Amino acid sequence: MLSLSERRSIALALAIDIALALAIGTGLALGLANARDAKEKPEADEHSVRRAEVFSHPLPKAAYRNVSVITVEYPPGTESPKHGHDVAVFAHVLQGAVESQH
Repeated sequence: MLSLSERRSIALALAIDIALALAIGTGLALGLANARDAKEKPEADEHSVRRAEVFSHPLPKAAYRNVSVITVEYPPGTESPKHGHDVAVFAHVLQGAVESQH
């Protein structure tokens, strides 16, 4: 016969195993869903993307030497290829959604 503390330890270990299995299963399901969504979205080509600079201004004694404001428009259901920026970026979405690929 198991003592009360042994039964509690077994129950706790079982609960942790179940929670871990659920977390891994959920993570796998979300990963597969994201992979499926990424495959379904065509990349926007250079001719379909509209980009316009609103303004650019130098900054005095700052880590980043300029501030630029641009508008970028992608056709519905498209995305840009994975890329990076060598400066800080802030996105303000007027319509639709943005997803960072960091």
